[in-house]
Amino acid sequence: MKSKFVKAGIIVAGFWCGTIAQGADQPSQPRSAADVYQSGFEQVFNEEYAGKIAPVGGTNECAAPAGTNCAPANAAGCGPAATGCNVNQACSTHGGILGKCSLDSLCGGDKCNGSEEAEAWALQSLFTDKCDKNWLDDNGLKLGGWTAISATVNFASPRDRFNGPVTWMDRSNEAMLNEQWLFLEKATKTDECNDWDIGGRVDWVYGTNARFDQAAGLEDRWITDHSFYQMAMPQFYAELAYKKLSIKVGHFFTTLGYFVVPTTGNFFNTLPYTFQYGEPFTHTGIMATYKPSDALALHACVIRGWDSFKSVGQGSPDAGFLGGVAYTWEDKSSLALSLVYSQEVAAGAADGFGNRYTQSLVYSRPMGEKFNYVLQTDYGNQDEALATGQSAQWYGINQYLFYTQSEKLAWGGEFEWFRDDDGTRVGGFLPNASTVPTRTRGLDVARSGFSGNFYQITFGPKWTVNKNMYVRPNLRCDWYYGEANVASLLPYADGSRRTQQIISTDLVITY
Repeated sequence: MKSKFVKAGIIVAGFWCGTIAQGADQPSQPRSAADVYQSGFEQVFNEEYAGKIAPVGGTNECAAPAGTNCAPANAAGCGPAATGCNVNQACSTHGGILGKCSLDSLCGGDKCNGSEEAEAWALQSLFTDKCDKNWLDDNGLKLGGWTAISATVNFASPRDRFNGPVTWMDRSNEAMLNEQWLFLEKATKTDECNDWDIGGRVDWVYGTNARFDQAAGLEDRWITDHSFYQMAMPQFYAELAYKKLSIKVGHFFTTLGYFVVPTTGNFFNTLPYTFQYGEPFTHTGIMATYKPSDALALHACVIRGWDSFKSVGQGSPDAGFLGGVAYTWEDKSSLALSLVYSQEVAAGAADGFGNRYTQSLVYSRPMGEKFNYVLQTDYGNQDEALATGQSAQWYGINQYLFYTQSEKLAWGGEFEWFRDDDGTRVGGFLPNASTVPTRTRGLDVARSGFSGNFYQITFGPKWTVNKNMYVRPNLRCDWYYGEANVASLLPYADGSRRTQQIISTDLVITY
């Protein structure tokens, strides 16, 4: 039995590191560490026990008639078990129906109560009729979503209830609906029998995270009377696949970095400075992805730039480029490089736009059966970013270490250094003065322009309550080394401190 778990650990680590970056092709569904662990576990289970376990009321090649002792060793390799085994049970408190193929350890020991854990409920199931036919399944469509709610405690108790430049959990000492997310997808699939396929995806989100996901010229006019709760459509694209090549046309997630836009795709519920301020969230354009082998994937895109659906304001920027390559070795280590070259708004440019170059390199390596290490480096530069006509730079290093304690519990740690060299990147997302309480008026100005080094350490578990629910509590400590901005303000605690400590917890329900 021990060998089964060795296999499970190897496959788990492979699945985890194989999807660590946003990489050359965005996954069909957002991934999370616990979800990937579970998928690897289930694959080993299916490979090893397929055909040996019957549903309730069925037959089993390793079982004796109901109500009798388990069968002796047979051709299937199942040995004897203790008395009390029942053909109608997936596992029992007495050792299970499979003898030496016992599922006791797989079922969690004390959970072996004669029935399997309930399957995850899916929004997809609403379209199943009385004949057990599902219109969405029949047409290759996937409908799903999640609800993410949170609360964050800031030990400084700032008057504006604002956690400074920390996002998504940017509101202190209050409950938040972060994401009410829905998606509809038809994933493309080509194989030996089908060279062509057509698909696409649409994502819609409402909540406090949505305002970070919006693109210029699109959702920025949907809701104008509320500071925190907004709507966004971070993805809507059509996809055409031919053998190992696929082409997306529309609005889609970026491929830079390790973190992703949907909160369910990340281990932690707060964003690193690197992703929030050093990388784009979405692009609009055409993306081509080519996978010459299972190990290698390449992508190239023509885009409008960072988080932009159409040109707004002065002038119109030239088309930009997004591209990258990802490679996975036999030991499941992987390396992904992505870069963007585009024209973005620049304070010192006569035509309003300056050239911007950004790159991100992500390396992941499994360390034994339960640990996984991730290293990320970023660099960005923009011409004429300052009013003086000078360029601006930003760069940083992120390190992550994850430990999978069990099927339901994993631990994560993150250490980040991010350098905003010229004070053009890190800032606050404070609301307009006319929409905030009177007691905080005046605190919403000049909360950016911090030229210096930002550090943060985040640590906490991810506990999977059941197949539809998980909780992510964590402790995050931030500090800033640099000068105050032009308004003599610092990043944290109403502009008065260089450090900040928060405890943030969210509950995510998937369906």
